[in-house]
Amino acid sequence: IVKMRDACRDIRELALVDLLLSTGMRVSEIVTLNINNVDFHSETVNIYGVKSQKWRKGYLTPSAQKHLQEYLATRTDLEGALFVNKKKPHNRIAKGSIEAMLAGIADRGGINKKVTVHVMRKTFASIMFSRGADLKRVADLLGHADTRTTEKFYLQTYDEDTRIVHSKCVA
Repeated sequence: IVKMRDACRDIRELALVDLLLSTGMRVSEIVTLNINNVDFHSETVNIYGVKSQKWRKGYLTPSAQKHLQEYLATRTDLEGALFVNKKKPHNRIAKGSIEAMLAGIADRGGINKKVTVHVMRKTFASIMFSRGADLKRVADLLGHADTRTTEKFYLQTYDEDTRIVHSKCVA
């Protein structure tokens, strides 16, 4: 995460990385996200789940909020989309552009792993879970109707996490 943030070239890239780490959004949700879906006062994002066809609430970390506001302050277009195409600012950013942006950031950061929106989504879920969030809350934030989906595909447990739980429960 630190390498990704440090490798960002501009505020747009930093805003995207922080938004992903703050909300765990899908790439299709980022593409369809509008500026008016972000409420800086309540530090929330209204996310339309393209897969579920339902709205859910996401929450902004202070870093995500700060960088999104700084990014929006650089915009001169009147487009309603939160992220727009750099060369054609009257068009929404495309899925492929988002994935290419993340790949470029990861490459510049010296990360030897393919970084995609889905990897960032899994990172979001794993961090939440490892810091004590219950499975139902993580599933809700990811927009999963069934916690089994979250458990099967998104949560990673680490040996050190197991060691910590063991020491709390047994020692």
